[in-house]
Amino acid sequence: MGPRRQAKLRAIGAKNKGQDWQNYQPLFLKAQRRVERRHRKERVDLMIYEKQRQEILKDLGADPYVD
Repeated sequence: MGPRRQAKLRAIGAKNKGQDWQNYQPLFLKAQRRVERRHRKERVDLMIYEKQRQEILKDLGADPYVD
């Protein structure tokens, strides 16, 4: 969402305590999907890095599973 948009929604929420928050559900779901997508990409990148690291250690003759 970004800090500005989050602050704006918080201000709206503080001002209108009885407001129906279902109107904002798509925004929160979109933000959640973005975060999950970013985390998935980070996990995939880490997995690729770890495979490359193991290959390099094998080539050097070191045990790739021992640090």
